[in-house]
This record gives sequence, C-alpha cells and structure tokens, in this order.
Amino acid sequence: MAVAGLAAMLTLGCDPIVTSRTPSKPLGPLHLTLTGFKLPSDTLIAGGSYPVSGLLETDGAFTQVDYDLFKGDSLISFQKDVLLYFLNLEPGRSKWDLRTEGDLRIVTLPTAQEGAYTLQVKAVVGDSVRRFSLKFSVYPEFEPKTTATITGIWRTNINLPTTPPTILKVTMQIDAGGTLILSQLLATGQPSPYDFVNVSREVMDWTLVEGAMHTVKTNCAYRDPVTFQPTEETECRAPLENTSPILVSKGAWSFTDSGTTLIFNKD
Repeated sequence: MAVAGLAAMLTLGCDPIVTSRTPSKPLGPLHLTLTGFKLPSDTLIAGGSYPVSGLLETDGAFTQVDYDLFKGDSLISFQKDVLLYFLNLEPGRSKWDLRTEGDLRIVTLPTAQEGAYTLQVKAVVGDSVRRFSLKFSVYPEFEPKTTATITGIWRTNINLPTTPPTILKVTMQIDAGGTLILSQLLATGQPSPYDFVNVSREVMDWTLVEGAMHTVKTNCAYRDPVTFQPTEETECRAPLENTSPILVSKGAWSFTDSGTTLIFNKD
C-alpha cells in the first residue's frame, strides 16, 4: 500500500502523532520543563518498538533522570513483556532529548498483556524533582488477516513541522470489492476555502496476498501543499505497487515507514 512511501510522498515531512501528556509548568524559581512528550500513538501493539519523544530543559543542571512504568496504578518493578530501553543521562546537562540523546523506547514483546499503562519520567535538579506522565494502551493480538479485518474507514493524523504547525489528516477507505482510496487532507490554518486542502487522492486496487495487502494505484490527483493548486501530474506517484503487512488489533492498524510507526484507527 502507499503508506510505505508516505514519508517520501509528503515533501513537508512529518512528526509522530501527538498523544496524551502532562503539561509542563515552571517549578518555583527553577525552570524545569518537558516539552513534546509523546509516543507515535497512545495505542501500542504487542511485538513492537516505539520511540518516546520529549525535550527536558532547565536553567540549572540535571542531577539525574529516571523512568518508571506502571500498569494501571501498579509499578512494574520487574519488566517482563513491556520494557523500557534508554541511555543514562549525562550529569550536568541543562537539556536532554529523550529520543535522540536518551534513545528512550517502549518495547512490547509478543507476550505483552493487554491493558492501560503509564510511563513516568522523573527529572531531578539539585533538591527539586518534577514528574511527567504519559498514558498509553497495549493490545496483544493481531486479528485474522481476512477481508473483514481491513474493510472500512481508517484514519490517522500527522503533525507537520511547519510554521505555523499544520496537521495532515490521512484516511484509508477500503471496500470489500477491492477498491482502496487513500486521501491526505491538509489542515492549513488558512481562511476558507483553503482551510482544508486535499493534497493527495489515490485510488487503488487491493488484494490479499499471503496475509498481506497488495495494492496497485489506478487513478490519482494531487495538489501543491504550498499553493494548494492542482499539480500537472498525469500519472500516479511511485511506488505504483506495494505490499503491506496486515497488523490489526482492536481497531488499530500499525504501519512502520522509515522507522516511524503510524497507527490508523478504525471509524
């Protein structure tokens, strides 16, 4: 399917989808914040590795940064099937990027138990401590790879790193007759009629091939994401054919594209 080439097709680029987070506030005279604290989605599938983003900043120097994982209200003291992977903080830093410097990831093994989880980050600066929480759910099993599994309407939002920020609303409309429509609606923040612009609409034929979905593009239309005008393209953009694994669990379908996990949720 075209999702595998999504990053290449979006010339604006994309960030992971923003999920729930605890707002950051200054702590007394000391400024200590965590911005952009997020997972690719608040729905994680067993058997995956999910990067955690966020930037810790202080006007002092971090003494330490610790991470805890909770299932419900219970601290997971012995990590078995939902794991945290991270690199230790370098003491004396005033900034610490959880993803690029700390390599913070949540790894869900195939045996992961279904439920609600919370990741807690504890940042220490001298005698001051701040805790930040991020909630997510884990679903353990993929549903059977059948036509009934994937037909319907699937949606996801992608935050684009533009100024001002914009959101790309991606929709897959899949019918049992073998047609898939992949559309990308840009929420521009501009006045009407350019507040929402359909920058890409690709119609495809799809079939099930050995538990995966094989797609072939048949009819496409594109608009320029800057001018919002139709492009002069007469052919569909590459790749014209694609095969994507069917990884559906509890109404969530996960795709990995260029190291970024996208989660589509079913209407």
